[in-house]
Amino acid sequence: MSENMKSKEMLTTMIRHGSSTVFTTVFITIVLAGCDSGLTAEQHFAQAMEFSDQGDFQGMTIELKNALLKDESFFEGRRALGEAYILSGDGNSAAKELRLANRLRSNDTDVAISLVRAKLLQNQYEAIPDLIKKLGIPEEDTTAQILAAKAEIGLMKLEPARAKLLDLLKQSPESIEAYQALATIAWRRRDYAETEKWVTNALEIDPK
Repeated sequence: MSENMKSKEMLTTMIRHGSSTVFTTVFITIVLAGCDSGLTAEQHFAQAMEFSDQGDFQGMTIELKNALLKDESFFEGRRALGEAYILSGDGNSAAKELRLANRLRSNDTDVAISLVRAKLLQNQYEAIPDLIKKLGIPEEDTTAQILAAKAEIGLMKLEPARAKLLDLLKQSPESIEAYQALATIAWRRRDYAETEKWVTNALEIDPK
């Protein structure tokens, strides 16, 4: 086994066991500084995707950061790191990475959508409509419209959000995210029968 692989295994073990010693901090710093400097950004990215397939969020994040240390303008790494932060619920870190990704490729709709998601995680609901326009996301983009409806939910504008989501379901009847948002509205209105209805619809599309 190579020294680099041993180092990564040691790091993963310490993270999983919650070690918070000074040695752990120094060790992580060394890894992030690129102790396996022979790898390219693309190779670090490939390793990050392997960690992702294994469900290892920490390992994936470390490899993505290593990739960006090798090439800070590496778009795929920047995008993936931002989206990883979204999955972890870290809106601030996600927004930071996705803004940088957007600067690298301003016409990428997927990055723009992810940036809107990050803003939702930051509870910046009032900023969502203007952000969607500023990022140049097409008005007909279904996901963007759902996110706009979620912003209205955050502002407790439940009826306008519900009407918007019901219209969207006519266009995209298998949108799990729309059903989830409708379930949230029903829950906030304490209509538990309707909540169950929307959750059931979502589960029929994707039982996971």
